Amino acid sequence: MSRNVGVAVLVAVAMAWGGPLAAQTGEEEQPVRAEVWDLTVLHDFAGAPGDGALPRGSLTLAGSALYGMTMEGGASDNGVVFVIGTDGSGYTVLHHFAGSDGSAPSGGLTPSGPRLYGMTANGGASGNGVVFAIGGDGSDYTVLHHFAFSEGSRPYGDLTVSGSTLYGMTLSGGSSNNGVVFAMGTSGSGYTVLHEFGGPLDGIGPLGSLVTDGTNLWGMTNMGGLYDVGVLFWVRTDGSDYTILHHFEGYPVDGANPYGTPIRWYTTLYGMTHAGGGSDAGVVFSDSVGGGGFTLLHSFGGFPADGGYPVGSLARHGYTLYGMTAGGGSDDWGLVFSVGTEGGGYTLLHSFDGYSGGGGPWGSLVYSAGTLYGVAERGGSSDVGVIFRLQPLGLIFADDFDSGDTSAWSFTQQ
Repeated sequence: MSRNVGVAVLVAVAMAWGGPLAAQTGEEEQPVRAEVWDLTVLHDFAGAPGDGALPRGSLTLAGSALYGMTMEGGASDNGVVFVIGTDGSGYTVLHHFAGSDGSAPSGGLTPSGPRLYGMTANGGASGNGVVFAIGGDGSDYTVLHHFAFSEGSRPYGDLTVSGSTLYGMTLSGGSSNNGVVFAMGTSGSGYTVLHEFGGPLDGIGPLGSLVTDGTNLWGMTNMGGLYDVGVLFWVRTDGSDYTILHHFEGYPVDGANPYGTPIRWYTTLYGMTHAGGGSDAGVVFSDSVGGGGFTLLHSFGGFPADGGYPVGSLARHGYTLYGMTAGGGSDDWGLVFSVGTEGGGYTLLHSFDGYSGGGGPWGSLVYSAGTLYGVAERGGSSDVGVIFRLQPLGLIFADDFDSGDTSAWSFTQQ
């Protein structure tokens, strides 16, 4: 059952953030604008044995249903696959991972036809994780591939589908134990390693997913590269022409250690890094699909005035990017933000409290019809995470947030 967390905390957070936000945008002499979003908890995870725990990944929207996974919980405490309505109704555990069929999923689900495809970081025949498929109603759970160490181990992201082919990455494994890019058929056939990380100045240890246009793949690694803090790369879907587009440099001039996935909009890639930037709390960046256009859109400031240490990817609607950070915010449990695709208009939308409203989000947002959906790894009554919905309520304009004088506020309902 859904639970509304309330607006009062959001208004207080907007007050606390007013001064720092004005300073970031360079508009100290102008009234501060803060959006007010209302958070509703759609599900409070209870943990093993009947429910999931610690969701580390993203939700998948299919019609009015949201699908996802948890890293722990379930009958064997190896995680679950679940579905819930966008209104918070109908929460159902579709599959309890048993270990032999996968364990500890840390990504999301990818739909293709009537099935959903995913990976687990552990479990399977060799303990290196699996690729699986499952019906939207929970039927026909099938392990399509058991990872052998030599071909990749511990996948932490989502699968990417193009036609009848699945693409993904593993954190480790392969001949150098630095992870791989792989392809395989949706039927489970034809597993192929497209690239093994770890060559001279190459990336190491991807913790995200790939994005494709059907011919090309783009992704990031968490480590490696010229400065050993990760790279942004491109490779063709047949594994040829692997190219590093950007070597992250780290604090204070550049991002470092990306955990997520770049998203592509026309000829531009957008992404985040977990660390680096002016406060070493991560950045939002853009680059061209061919490299050479790397731009920092926002450098996170960290607790308490800004978010810090994102471990997911961005969502886009129009010219606005939405994302989350695992830390920072008024209670240092992370926050939700928006920023323009050109870097302007950075806005703090919600600060997690670490309690009833969740905290420490480790994943990405889903945007649909003006509403954001996501999961937080911690918080809730059992402190094992929540599923939440965020909806905009209106705008607050204040002449001086820092003074705490609410008489200067005006609220406009959306």
